[in-house]
Amino acid sequence: MNYITLTILPDRQAVAKFRADDLEKRLREGTLRTFIPNTGSTPIPMWDMVAERQLDLSGLTLLMLDELLSTSAYSAENSKSYQSWIREHIGMLSKTGIRLYKLDGNLMTCKAIDEKLRTDGVKQEGAVIKISKDSELAAIARFCEQYSHTLYMMKPELASLGVGPMPYPHSALNCDYTPADARTGLRIIDGATRQKLAEEFGGLDNVPRYGISIGPFELVHYVREIWITAAGEAYTAPVDKALFTATYPDSDKHSSLGYLLTGKAKHDRNINIALDLDAAQILIEKIEILVKQYESAGLSFTISNRA
Repeated sequence: MNYITLTILPDRQAVAKFRADDLEKRLREGTLRTFIPNTGSTPIPMWDMVAERQLDLSGLTLLMLDELLSTSAYSAENSKSYQSWIREHIGMLSKTGIRLYKLDGNLMTCKAIDEKLRTDGVKQEGAVIKISKDSELAAIARFCEQYSHTLYMMKPELASLGVGPMPYPHSALNCDYTPADARTGLRIIDGATRQKLAEEFGGLDNVPRYGISIGPFELVHYVREIWITAAGEAYTAPVDKALFTATYPDSDKHSSLGYLLTGKAKHDRNINIALDLDAAQILIEKIEILVKQYESAGLSFTISNRA
């Protein structure tokens, strides 16, 4: 059974406190050992609060959700990588005792992948690049299979996700159309996502075109609980589309978040959504319709409006 809870809060700081309070409770209870954090601007206030509270993160194991692949001007060790983001905002891992399972952004450069794709004849399904065993990209495939096996063995307690931009609101780098059965693998980063990163990289041409990402299948079947968090008007339309198309038969063609909300696993699943008023402004107007859609699909959907 999927148990979906939606909490609406007044503003970004209230969302951050809501998440920080939950994280603190789990850490003090010892019920959180393995965590997949997301990066970007949304979770920063939460991690600032965690630092202010001096919460003990020692013994926590982190697994990366996604990573950008290297370009001639960028590598997975520089300040724009998601690995660097985790080190900066969650703490110097060597000092806190946190263990990090990294997605290797230096496996191959974007330029090399472009060249291989022209000669290898690999299959592409939306954002997903399917690599054959005899492909020159096979090293990436082997790494991703090993990472997927790690997820299977560890069964992380919690994964934290943001919401990608329109027209295809997505989780991690599962941009464009991502099949529901996609696992950790090579992804093509869509134009909207690259545009969102353009300023940080000093121009669109500098943003990596490829990345590695955990897939929807693993997030549904291997992870015990999922957070989805968004705050600000930039997320109003993406949140609306992601939640309202999640119950469609072809939901994964509208948003890779859809299957995460409705995908059926052998275990009970908790999906905890937290939005501020700006991100939820369209949902609030149609909340009864939304609840009926999920209930008709046999899902538990609970709403708490704290705004």
